[in-house]
Amino acid sequence: MDNILPKLDNTQTKDRIAKILRQEIISGRFKNGEQLTQEQIAQYLNTSRIPVREAFLILELEGFLSRLPNRHVLVVGPKIDLLKDIFELIASVEIQIIKILLNSKKDIRNILVADAKQFRQVLLIEIDNYFIKENYSRLLVGYPQYVWDNIEKKSSDEDLHNSLITSIQTHELKAIAKFVYKYYFSLADSLTKKLNRS
Repeated sequence: MDNILPKLDNTQTKDRIAKILRQEIISGRFKNGEQLTQEQIAQYLNTSRIPVREAFLILELEGFLSRLPNRHVLVVGPKIDLLKDIFELIASVEIQIIKILLNSKKDIRNILVADAKQFRQVLLIEIDNYFIKENYSRLLVGYPQYVWDNIEKKSSDEDLHNSLITSIQTHELKAIAKFVYKYYFSLADSLTKKLNRS
């Protein structure tokens, strides 16, 4: 393996390591089916194996790694034909969160004033259901976060966000679903194009 990973100092956490590995997997630098070891990653990141092992567990739960019996893991890289399904699932969860918040009669002003970048963080703050909050957060950390961090935003994203906010203000559930799905399918399309160029 080429030394493609940035060096870490010992103060870095399992979350930082997981983020680096997730980025490398989604970008295709680690290939689907490639074996990784704790020792190998710890050496490249200049850290101990413990946070690497913990990062492997995080990524296994997120579906980016598959554990082998010999303490190695297999990379489960993005499959282009499945990306739309993944983003559709995330959109479905987000729509459900918006419905829950609208039905709860909670003050939704924070949601209405959030810009496109803050919107999902505000949803995480506003939703009271811990189970939904944790799982939605995990979904956002993977593929969507990669797109947000690495792919230039489309001008249409802001228009979609503004349309979504208008739909939330008027409680138009069909319109909310339409704009959320459109947004996430746009992310899937952007990621697919990037991966096809790689």
